[in-house]
Amino acid sequence: MFKYLTIADDLVKKIQAGQLVPSQKLPAVRKLADQYSCSKQTVTQALKKLELEHFIYAKEKSGYFVVQKQLEEFNTLDTVYDFSSSSPNRQLFPINDFQHCFNRAIDTYQKELFLYGTAQGLPELIKTIKIQLENTQVFADPECMYITSGIQQALNILCQMPFPNNKTAILIEEPSYSLLIELLKVYHLPVFSLQRTAKGLDFDELERLFKEESIKFFYTTPRFHDPLGISYTKQEKLMLIHLAKKYDVYLLEDDYLADFDLDNKNDSVFSNDIYNKTIYLKSFSKIIFPGLRIGVVVLPPALKTTFFQYKKCADIDSSMFSQGALEIYINSGMYEYHLKNVRNAYFEKATAFNWSIQQHPLAKLIDVAPPLAMKTHLLLPQVIQIDSLIKSLKNKGVLLKKADSNYLSLPQSKRENILLIELATIDLSMIHSGATLLMDEIQKQIILKTRIN
Repeated sequence: MFKYLTIADDLVKKIQAGQLVPSQKLPAVRKLADQYSCSKQTVTQALKKLELEHFIYAKEKSGYFVVQKQLEEFNTLDTVYDFSSSSPNRQLFPINDFQHCFNRAIDTYQKELFLYGTAQGLPELIKTIKIQLENTQVFADPECMYITSGIQQALNILCQMPFPNNKTAILIEEPSYSLLIELLKVYHLPVFSLQRTAKGLDFDELERLFKEESIKFFYTTPRFHDPLGISYTKQEKLMLIHLAKKYDVYLLEDDYLADFDLDNKNDSVFSNDIYNKTIYLKSFSKIIFPGLRIGVVVLPPALKTTFFQYKKCADIDSSMFSQGALEIYINSGMYEYHLKNVRNAYFEKATAFNWSIQQHPLAKLIDVAPPLAMKTHLLLPQVIQIDSLIKSLKNKGVLLKKADSNYLSLPQSKRENILLIELATIDLSMIHSGATLLMDEIQKQIILKTRIN
């Protein structure tokens, strides 16, 4: 385990045990370095992590102090390892900053709050997000940008509206975003699916579907796939664009975790598409909080009129209050500062989880290397029964979830034996212990199955 994680873990345990109480000042960095036999830089790294997770706070020229928190919040932290929740970690979000932006929005957009707005979205927010998207090489025409009440509303509209290619069916990956699958089932929409694994897509099968079936769009998550955590290569993105152009199929690119990508050369499909066949979706639910209910759609020009008509019928406008607060939050610089902190925190989590998995003796016997992402998975031997594994680990305080809701119709016999891992909620200091418990149980079940057979 990394030294700074060991220090952070020990300090958290002391806070949980009451050895360090709210408002108590922590020992000086030099004293902690002597105590843990490490450099001052390592101690500072541990303290910065705890500050980011709101266990402690810094006072200028005074040192670090324990945050005032209810003991109930800590009681389960040493017993529950939550690898099942995809909700953003509320401890990482500076809610007071956003509350300030809400208050500013009331003053700044008083007139707009008492009027029915535009179905396209708050003009000031569209301009702001246009500039923000350009930082990731997504150059959008403001006339083709729409603010929606979350990405779910955008998916709802796109699934039901007619497309200029006059095709009717939807193609999705399996596994895929669970709420989209639920939407397709509820509305009984014509749908086809194509399996996606860490090895990629079967492009021969993709081309057959594009050619032989009436596919109006292909929904895909090129970057940090939900729920596998894998990403397309540059060559795969270009192949998608080529096939979309060749067979007149639109690509629906859900780039919901674009803000978390540390590789600034990893461009979106939209950025590479010169044929206007890609619809780009951006979400703020993971970087801020789901309750904000703000999504962004960038459309090809041929779709904007129909989308506008359907959006206007779905709701007159998305919340002007939320849009105004988000515009202020971004333009104040607070968004960029928060993004940097959260992105680094999640990257540390993914790195710590991967490192913990690879350090386990079992990793030398089976290939369980997970993708480096906040949503990831372990590909397990077929002898492991996922239901039994999840149940056993729950009894040990390790929470996991099955992938059943991420499948539409792919037969069980063709599905990979995957265990989904969510790193959004779990504290960094608990990842190593939780991953070790996880790998120990997998090893135990493999040994048990081997003996039985």
